[in-house]
Amino acid sequence: MGTTYEFPCKRWLAKNEDDGKITRELYCGDKAGKGSEKGIPYEVRITTSDKRGAGTDARVYIVMHGGKKGEETSGKIWLDDGKFERGRTDVCSVEIGTILSPLSRIDIGHDNAGVGAGWHLEKVVIDCPAAGIEQTFLCNDWLADDEGDKRIERTLTENKSMRKTKKQKEVWNVTVCTSDVPSAGTDANVLFCLYGDQGKSDEIRLENKSDNFERGQQDSFKIEMVPVGKPYKMRVWHDNKGMAAGWHLEKIDIQRVSSKKSFTFPCNRWLAKSEDDGEIVREMPATGDSIKKPLPLVKYKVSVHTADKFGAGTDANVFCNIFGELGDTGQRPLSKSATNKNKFERKNVDEFIVEAVSLRALKKIRIGHDGTGAGAGWMLDKVVVQQEGKQDSEVVFPCKRWLDRDEDDGQIVRELVPEGNSQLLSTTSYHVSVKTGDERSAGTDANVHIKLFGEDGDSGLIPLKQSENTKNKFERGRTDKFTLEAVDIGKLEYIKIGHDGSGPGAGWFLDSIEVDIPSRGLTYMFAAHRWLAEDEEDGELEVELYPTESKKSKARIPYEITVTTGGCSGAGTDANVVLRIYGEDGAKTEEFNLRNRTDNFEKNSVDKFKIEAEDVGPISKIRIGHDGTGRFAGWFLDRVQIERFPPKRRLKRRKSRSKTRPPSDEDDDSDNNRSKRRRSKSKSRTRSDEDEKSDDGKEVDESQETTKYLFVCNRWLARSEDDGQIVRELVPTDESGNVLKKNSLKMCDYVVHTYTGDVFQAGTDANVFVNIYGEKGDTGERRLKDSETNTNKFERNQEDIFKMEAGDLGGMKKLKIRHDNSGPGANWFLDRVEVEDKMHNRRYYFPCQRWLATGKDDGQISRDLIPVEKEVIQRSLSRRRSSTSVREEIALEAKASMETYHVFVTTADVRGAGTDANVYIVLYGENDDTGQHFLKASKTNRDKFERGKTDEFIIEAVDIGQIQKIKIGHDNKGGFAGWKLDKVEIDAPSLGKRWYFPCGRWLDKGEDDGQIERILHPVETRTEEYQKHVPYEFTVHTSDVSGAGTDSDVFVTLYGQEVVTGQKSLCQTKKQRKECFERNQVDKFVIELEDVGETIEKLRIGHDNAGFGAAWHLNKVEVRRLLENSKGSRTYVFPCNRWLSRKEDDGEIIRELVPAQITEEKVRKDGSMKKKEVKQDTLTMKKYAAHVYTGDVFRAGTDANVFCTLFGENGDSGERQLRNSETYTDKFERGHCDKFSFEAADLGKPFKLKIRHDNTGFSAAWFLDRVEVIDHDGEKYVFHCERWLGKNKDDGKLERSLYAKGYEGDMSSSSTLHRSKSSGSLKSVRSDSPGPLTRRKSMLEMPEFTGPTIPYTIRVITGKEADMGTDANIYIIISGPKKKHTTGRLPLQMVSKTKLEPGSIETFSLEAPDVTEIKKIEIGHDGVTPQEGWFLEEIEVDMPTLGKHVCFPCKRWLSKDKDDGHISRILVSEDGQSANYKPKIPYEVTFFTGDVQNAGTDSVITLTVFGTNGSTPEMTLDKNEERFERGKEDLIKMELDDIAPLKKIRIGHNGKGTRPDWYLDKVHLRNMETGDLTVFKCEDWLSKTHSDKKIVRELPAFVKGKAQIQNVNYKVTVKTSDIRGCGTDANVCLVIFGENGSSEELKLKESQTHRDKFERNQTDIFSYSMLSLGELIKIRIWHDNKGLKAGWHLEYVEIVDESKAQTYMFHCNRWLARDEDDKQIMRELTCVSPNTPRDDKEKITYEISVTTTDKRDAGTTQNAWLILEGDLRSSREFIMENSAKRKVLRKGDTDTFKFSTRNVGIIDSILLGHRERSDGPKPKGTGREVDWHCHEVVVMDTSLGTKYNFPCKGWVPLGFGKDSAMRLNCKKVDEGKMATTRNLAPVQYEVVVVTANEKGAGTDANVCIIIYGSNGDSGKQPLKQRFRDLFEKGQTDKFTLEVLDLGDLQKIHIEHDNKGFNAGWLCDHVTITNLATGKQTLFPCGKWLDKSKGDGELFKELYPVAE
Repeated sequence: MGTTYEFPCKRWLAKNEDDGKITRELYCGDKAGKGSEKGIPYEVRITTSDKRGAGTDARVYIVMHGGKKGEETSGKIWLDDGKFERGRTDVCSVEIGTILSPLSRIDIGHDNAGVGAGWHLEKVVIDCPAAGIEQTFLCNDWLADDEGDKRIERTLTENKSMRKTKKQKEVWNVTVCTSDVPSAGTDANVLFCLYGDQGKSDEIRLENKSDNFERGQQDSFKIEMVPVGKPYKMRVWHDNKGMAAGWHLEKIDIQRVSSKKSFTFPCNRWLAKSEDDGEIVREMPATGDSIKKPLPLVKYKVSVHTADKFGAGTDANVFCNIFGELGDTGQRPLSKSATNKNKFERKNVDEFIVEAVSLRALKKIRIGHDGTGAGAGWMLDKVVVQQEGKQDSEVVFPCKRWLDRDEDDGQIVRELVPEGNSQLLSTTSYHVSVKTGDERSAGTDANVHIKLFGEDGDSGLIPLKQSENTKNKFERGRTDKFTLEAVDIGKLEYIKIGHDGSGPGAGWFLDSIEVDIPSRGLTYMFAAHRWLAEDEEDGELEVELYPTESKKSKARIPYEITVTTGGCSGAGTDANVVLRIYGEDGAKTEEFNLRNRTDNFEKNSVDKFKIEAEDVGPISKIRIGHDGTGRFAGWFLDRVQIERFPPKRRLKRRKSRSKTRPPSDEDDDSDNNRSKRRRSKSKSRTRSDEDEKSDDGKEVDESQETTKYLFVCNRWLARSEDDGQIVRELVPTDESGNVLKKNSLKMCDYVVHTYTGDVFQAGTDANVFVNIYGEKGDTGERRLKDSETNTNKFERNQEDIFKMEAGDLGGMKKLKIRHDNSGPGANWFLDRVEVEDKMHNRRYYFPCQRWLATGKDDGQISRDLIPVEKEVIQRSLSRRRSSTSVREEIALEAKASMETYHVFVTTADVRGAGTDANVYIVLYGENDDTGQHFLKASKTNRDKFERGKTDEFIIEAVDIGQIQKIKIGHDNKGGFAGWKLDKVEIDAPSLGKRWYFPCGRWLDKGEDDGQIERILHPVETRTEEYQKHVPYEFTVHTSDVSGAGTDSDVFVTLYGQEVVTGQKSLCQTKKQRKECFERNQVDKFVIELEDVGETIEKLRIGHDNAGFGAAWHLNKVEVRRLLENSKGSRTYVFPCNRWLSRKEDDGEIIRELVPAQITEEKVRKDGSMKKKEVKQDTLTMKKYAAHVYTGDVFRAGTDANVFCTLFGENGDSGERQLRNSETYTDKFERGHCDKFSFEAADLGKPFKLKIRHDNTGFSAAWFLDRVEVIDHDGEKYVFHCERWLGKNKDDGKLERSLYAKGYEGDMSSSSTLHRSKSSGSLKSVRSDSPGPLTRRKSMLEMPEFTGPTIPYTIRVITGKEADMGTDANIYIIISGPKKKHTTGRLPLQMVSKTKLEPGSIETFSLEAPDVTEIKKIEIGHDGVTPQEGWFLEEIEVDMPTLGKHVCFPCKRWLSKDKDDGHISRILVSEDGQSANYKPKIPYEVTFFTGDVQNAGTDSVITLTVFGTNGSTPEMTLDKNEERFERGKEDLIKMELDDIAPLKKIRIGHNGKGTRPDWYLDKVHLRNMETGDLTVFKCEDWLSKTHSDKKIVRELPAFVKGKAQIQNVNYKVTVKTSDIRGCGTDANVCLVIFGENGSSEELKLKESQTHRDKFERNQTDIFSYSMLSLGELIKIRIWHDNKGLKAGWHLEYVEIVDESKAQTYMFHCNRWLARDEDDKQIMRELTCVSPNTPRDDKEKITYEISVTTTDKRDAGTTQNAWLILEGDLRSSREFIMENSAKRKVLRKGDTDTFKFSTRNVGIIDSILLGHRERSDGPKPKGTGREVDWHCHEVVVMDTSLGTKYNFPCKGWVPLGFGKDSAMRLNCKKVDEGKMATTRNLAPVQYEVVVVTANEKGAGTDANVCIIIYGSNGDSGKQPLKQRFRDLFEKGQTDKFTLEVLDLGDLQKIHIEHDNKGFNAGWLCDHVTITNLATGKQTLFPCGKWLDKSKGDGELFKELYPVAE
């Protein structure tokens, strides 16, 4: 052809030039000769493992495969720039011709050269910026010829679950042309930034290994950057470093690799301090074919005005960046002032020129300095920017603030906006928390910087200089907080953080970063957990991080607060000033401290602050005050101004991606008119203008105008001035101080009257604070300091009056009053508070009559009070029975109107975690917050907040609602103030909720982030819901008899019709107990209990008999509860008038009372009370007798105290102690019957008895035979037990639930072997106790499914290290191929365990929707603290009914503080191992234990099911506490192999345990797919001592009452060969296999012919009776190799079925010997005798399945007929009849018929016909209307299992004779299982077992294996070898087994017997090779077979790896 191809290069192949490569891919060039620029860069990160000898000196190469079909290749690429040292990550840059990503696989290897060539590779991470895909390829293996499998190259596939998608980048070729003028070159570092119509690039450094930028030279670079669209300008600069830094740049050419479009940026100027204009930054407009008119270069005059204030000037280096419509100028140093030599001095104006490509209209500037020099702090007045040559282009940017680390807010960089805009509101605050890791040498002294990237731009590079909370930044284990003020960059996408590597020990371990953006209500978490150090990991000093999670909260808005202090003498203050803003409808912000680094609030000063708070709408008032601390606390406040944006509204998003408006080619950049127009608009922007402007479509302001509120005060806030107030409420005013009418509250005067109670020591010396809440807001907390009536305030029986001024509250809702517990006599008994509202002339009454004291009442020093009517107070005052009369009268109503919160605070269990500081808490609800509550009185511990302890506190609050967050902190006082808080839990019974707030952090000035206050949010999934509690008022009347009172703990339980409350004590403290229940005393209690409904049926009341004088004579109890939805209450009177005493009356200390009178009180419309009696069917008190029979077994009796509870239809009796036996003084002795009687409210028919003992006394274990309960009518109820109650007996339980004989209700035993509705772990067992009826449920509940579900089994394997477990709630989401195929979130709930232990394997079973095929899973947990991190090794998901098993390896942390910080992971099935097996069928199996004495057992029960199509493995049935007990039915759901129809079961037990005898009545198996029920009758013992002493039985199947198989006799003849030494003394065993399953193991013990069995040439005969096996298929025969001469040569075995006189022959002619032949001692032999020829008279049953097509009119109502044509004969005609009862042959149906006829032999064809019915109407119509369309006919010979398929797919005409019939030929024959098995040949399998190479992995136990294949199983094969120590650590053991061909291997079962010294075994994997075919199957294991590790099992079922 004569074609020439040119491959241009024009690049170095040198290690010290260009990119250092010495190999290149060259691409065919175009006409211009350009081909060298095609390459796509890839970043390859290779991590060498951190283990000994892991590094390599060899040359490493990589081959990448990808592209469309995954088969394109990069070719071999040598990674010569990597060092590959131990524990390090090498970053290699690779360039290839095309985008191959996503890669399908990689090959990696080395040349094996060098001294230490062996290399252990951990992983390879490949990032293709052009594709935006980062892929991870895990290896964790050696590439070494002396390690492992000795390979030095590996093929790695991607771990898809670790794939990361990043922002796609564009690849550009950049050519830099240095001018050809003298000294044009530079040694400085050159950087550039590119601007386009879709944004700008990052700052990019141009570097490679060549000596770049030399005179006249062209330097080429390959650059990746974010897409910028069409370029319009470039900025280039250098850092002025090096000897000859000055540089003359000619131009820069750039070319987009993807589109080949080129752009040129001409410069032709110096970038040098000593040349041209001295600038080292240049901007160049883009030129090129697609750019008609490049943008002009313009000069901006920047005038910088330094303020006129002491110390305002600076010597630091100042820089500036100007932003306009077309981008920005970049950061320009302001180095040459045109006006002053000494720049930036006080009151000076410095002018600078900034040259840049035109920005058009200016938007803002960013100005700052670097903080260097002695007096770096600078006060900037303003900056004025004007474009040269434009007269009216001046824009003023006011500042008037410090840029000083020690003044104002500490910022040294500010963004300024044009005049007329709010400076503070124009920027967005970013709160950045940087956590340094807790690793050795983790801290750094280097200069750290951060850059935030959002969808609307970036923040610029921000140095993190001034930490807000720590002096020494970035120290080990600490968190540093920074507030950054920057332009709003939109939704945060990623960040870059790094340092400059300066200073000694610059290396830094960065743990994580948190970025909080209040204006968006978003907090982003970035997990790093890595080194930024030159000598660690990959040596990088900067890292790009993407968010690991984001938390949404309520968005906050900025408020600019300007505070003006007055000019009078002493006006300033040093106190701490606080502010709170109120809006419409009482909305309010949190309280803010107004403080920055400046000395604020000085005389005549103006202080500005920016706060971010929730939007309260139009501001109605503010409250400002101070805390009065400091020497000069008094403050004269002139005014406060608050500026804010008006509420936002939404605009529709316009489809514009533009970040900056792109310049159009027609734009005239010198268009003066437009800039004039734009400036005039900016000054007075209207609403319509704003709409026009907002093209980014996000939330926009109504207008750019802000709303200003002025609050003129002009008063003192001082204790010694004016009215002495230090807190003032201000409402909006005008400049003159006149109150505005619109949206404004009026100021009101309130008078507060406090009445101290008239009780001993009622007064207090503490400081008292009050907060009054109304409909329009609250007063805030005010200290009641100066009483108008008393100098010594708050003394006993005293009234104190205080005045306060506040904004109008409207109607008062509640009042909060507290004291600070200071002073020696802090305890205070407050009677009431009265508040006068002077404006509305109203008085509010707030009764209290309680202590505010840590040591009295409930320990609270803060109370919420609600107002009551004046009449209630006056009525109480007139009676004045006691100091608590009002409280008692309204106690129930008060309790109902408030919520009681039980706060549980848990201190962490680490050294020094406790605190002595004063801890406080604030609860924030949906309606309001509680205010600050100091946690003083712990209910649980005397010494609060100690390490590892949980303290309980009670907080009562009114109308808070559902809790949304809490604030907890301390005052840092005391010797050891630092505190590590683990968690807070809050229980609110009245709301029926319990919230969980994790913390896990220090509240310590010297730890973590130095904070001593934290905001905590509840974990939604751990919020518990239960039945809401309501308050009940109990009025207890103690009788007026001698000794009637008690000091015992009195408790109550209420019974409703459906609900029973828990037992609750009436007194909360011992002190209260001593004061209550005295003779002739009436005590009132209000307690919260579960809502039992309108009807209370009975009350149980009792005491614990503790204390001196415990006996109590109770007169009556009154119970009052409020009515629902109406004003009023209902009172129940329960008369008693009896003793509750062990020594009085009947000795009972608990009584059940029924109501004698019920009255209802309702409020009429006029306020008066209406009383009426309510009638209710009440229960009557009844007597019950309990006869307790102790068993007649050795040591059956007990000395313990026995308790019982009787349950009936109407409730329960409560727990009663069985104290006084009527028959024996010494109770509960062996063989005795003890009689007891007790009284209870009518229980109805008893059905359950719970009985227990307390395990006290010398011999506590007790064998209870039964309990008989005789009710009041003499009816007897028998409760059988026949079990031990003892710690060391039976199952170790001390409590049992017994059910009455004949009871058929729920006994809570019908849980499952493999499955339950919940997903409880199978290893954890449920407790029987039902607990209170108000079941708590977590928010992480199993979802309710409406459609059908299938079973899933999930196995979770946790990592082994000590910290790898978790106590968080875990969940899983299983997903299939389509979006709709998902299970939703399924909780994996532990039952009797609280956490996933390290190294554990937990199995969960659950029911969920069918996802068809598992494609991926999401596994995660709700743990948010570091302690809750979890390391997941792997997870297995099994779908038994679909026969699918997937194993997902994970080997990663799910933890906030490790790995990538994620607590959930998505695992994809491609990364895992999938296995398919034959689907299983769901069955419900019911076991009926007989109702005979001692019928129950605790032995281990096993079950095997046999069917026509095979058998199940032996299954162990869990006892599950209460199963297999006398008279019980136990339902177990199981998945069984598809072996139906069932023929028999084998059921037995191991004969061990305390009760090794079991009487089994019968077993039911119901197929849940077909509904078929099969019954297996036993009606006999499985026992070594009863009946025929068998513990294993075979039971035949009964279907519809008919037995499926009969008992038969088999005669077994065993012939030993006639060769030398062929006899054996070993014990021989045999298993026979037939069409009905297999026999049990038959021991060939009693030969009928010879005493000495199995001798040479001898025939031994044995007889066995068993269930018929049907046609015999094969036998398995073996011996145990015991005795002197164990080796045995077997000739044959002959078996005769005596019932049919049929003989089966099994030839062997081989050794069963360890030292002969193939050394096997087990053989499988197939039946070689032909089937006994059947005589012509013998009948065979054929099963005929006929399928009618799913076509229109395909079915028929007439009859069909059929004749079978075989090689022996044809059958008679078989009619398939349609009738009214049985409708067959209908459209789309398959009908099955059974046809018994003489044997026809092999069926070749059938005749199929269709004729009219004789019993029905004649068919109407002809042809297709009456014909029948048959799809196919399948005929099965049930004697052999052979199936014959006859396709039809045609119309069968309606006719009479054979002429109209169709003849169908057989197309397919499926051999029956029996025939297939008989034809199997013996095959040898090589079994290779690899033990893991881990400490202690080996075992001395005996290992066995069962191999399962499509043709059956191998039986249990022992893995033994002579003279070899097997299964040692890291060892590979090989065995050869000969069994009948198993077909495709499906799974293996491997186990050991746990014998030997170190029995635990860690099996790595098993490989099985079929030596006949060479097919190898791998079964991975990697799990312990050990009682004390993993799942605690000694066996494993392993599935093969899919090829």
